Amino acid sequence: NDNCVIYRHIIAVGDWKGGEFCISQLGIKIPVRPGQVLALLACILAYFSAFMTTGRHIMFSCFTDALLFKHSYLYPVIVVL
Repeated sequence: NDNCVIYRHIIAVGDWKGGEFCISQLGIKIPVRPGQVLALLACILAYFSAFMTTGRHIMFSCFTDALLFKHSYLYPVIVVL
């Protein structure tokens, strides 16, 4: 029941080799390093982590609340990069 216009954020933690972030529909593997954050439309794209050759890692999958976005027009948007 994911909202298809809400992004899911993937946060990588640990120390490893291998374990690329794979999107099966697109046939791509994205190398991910510790501390990186990926954002994707998980309602549309299926994803998984490939096998690691060494080390340990944790991938946090963070969801954004649709209710937050429904009311976000009430507040000014500030983007900090």
